[in-house]
Amino acid sequence: MFELLPIGIAFLFGLLTFRTGLPPLIGYLFAGFLLSNFWQEGKETLSIFAEFGITILLFSIGLKLKIGEIIKKEVLGTSIYHFAISLIFFFLIFSIPYFGLNVATSILIAMSLTFSSTVYVIKLLEDKGDEKSHYGRIAIGILIIQDIIAVGFIAFSANKVPSLFALLLICGIWPIRMILLRVFSMVNHGELMVLFGIVVALSGAFLFDKVNIKGDLGALVFGYLISSHPRVNELNSALLSFKNFFLLGFFLSIGMQGMPSIEQAMIAAALCLALPLRGVLYYYLFNRSGLRAQTSLFSSASLFNYSEFGLIVASISVSAGWLSSYWLSVIALAIAFSYIAAAFLNKKIIDFYEKYKSKLYVYQNVEQDQSDSEVVIGDSNIIILGIGRIGESVFRSFVSDAKLKPIGFDSCKDVVEYHQKNNLNVQLADVTIPEFWYKIKIDEKKVKLIILAMPLVSQNIKAAQYLRSKGYSGTISSIAKYADDIEKLQDAGVDQAYQIYNQAGIGFAKSSKELLQKS
Repeated sequence: MFELLPIGIAFLFGLLTFRTGLPPLIGYLFAGFLLSNFWQEGKETLSIFAEFGITILLFSIGLKLKIGEIIKKEVLGTSIYHFAISLIFFFLIFSIPYFGLNVATSILIAMSLTFSSTVYVIKLLEDKGDEKSHYGRIAIGILIIQDIIAVGFIAFSANKVPSLFALLLICGIWPIRMILLRVFSMVNHGELMVLFGIVVALSGAFLFDKVNIKGDLGALVFGYLISSHPRVNELNSALLSFKNFFLLGFFLSIGMQGMPSIEQAMIAAALCLALPLRGVLYYYLFNRSGLRAQTSLFSSASLFNYSEFGLIVASISVSAGWLSSYWLSVIALAIAFSYIAAAFLNKKIIDFYEKYKSKLYVYQNVEQDQSDSEVVIGDSNIIILGIGRIGESVFRSFVSDAKLKPIGFDSCKDVVEYHQKNNLNVQLADVTIPEFWYKIKIDEKKVKLIILAMPLVSQNIKAAQYLRSKGYSGTISSIAKYADDIEKLQDAGVDQAYQIYNQAGIGFAKSSKELLQKS
């Protein structure tokens, strides 16, 4: 058990970086650097952690893989062009005689720096509640394509020739999918759900490895096989903590390769000077594909970092003898520095957009998507922002009253399309960004109540602040998860905040009393 002490050290470093507003992953990496000089006992255990974490990571990517989303030009086209241009750019940089690298090594380092971080970006979007927003879905689509490219490299790096049994496995994919979906439907909630995900991921890795195909690719494929199941989001959420925990081993093991020298730190810092160029390239490509300036900016900002997949590519290259461990430490530091830069940028991105939106519009492609039109609320007299489980229940309760004409807004396209098919007045919009508030026109003589039912209290606070800043003086009601959220919402201009857990208990008690009276 003593060999697991590095995990405790990683926790302390992760907590310190988290308290400063940075991703804990940075703390894990620096904990590894610190331990590299005097702790070697836990390396084998950490390697097992790392390998398992990568397998679960790739499985979770497969769960999110939707072909229809990633073949759109703003996703597929941007991904390919950005990858190609970035690869050429970094290859030219590392071809400079100063580095003394051959062509193959320069290409490997360049490839390591072309990706954006899946772990960091998804965590960022989840913290902001934007993983289902328009720009969030685009960013995730970009990440999936980049990850597929990385997985292709990983499969190639195994240097194995697929056996004849690989054809048998391919032929059996469809029956395997049917079996997995059937078993998925039988799985209960809780630990059985987690165990099912782990077993499927490891089974995919095992089967592919047995036919001489890199096992990580099998984990991704098996994730995709069950991605159409209606409970896939529940499975993904259940595996999230396990994935992040075992990836801790990966970042620790990378750091334990050795403490970087001053020269390595300087090269890593210099590589971060290319981050603004990467961001500008993303923004330009998004604009040319027809996205609005705001969507292009927010998507670009979320991808403003280097990727842990770069470390995976680099570590595999080191293991294969294609790359020296010197460059692994450089890339690890560059990724850590990029996380810090990305965290700072994304905190300021709304202020940046507010300040420079007029200049950003100049570079906006004139052929914009339909979501750029003005938001029209018609004769609606109640606005509901966020049509999740609570928002939907509130919406349906208002629909039953002929005097009330509610309109709902949600950032998830699937949610909006579902309600529109059921003839509910729900529109697609991300209400947490300034763009929405510029497009919507609220007539206070009509709209007497606005309900904030978004999942994160920060989103509801932001929406309330926008409403009051626009001069809306009507009633604002909001949901809150915890008691200390209520005061924050009231400070933002909310008239009435309801703590959902308390209200659920009150509602349950009321219905139980009514049932008792009838009996």
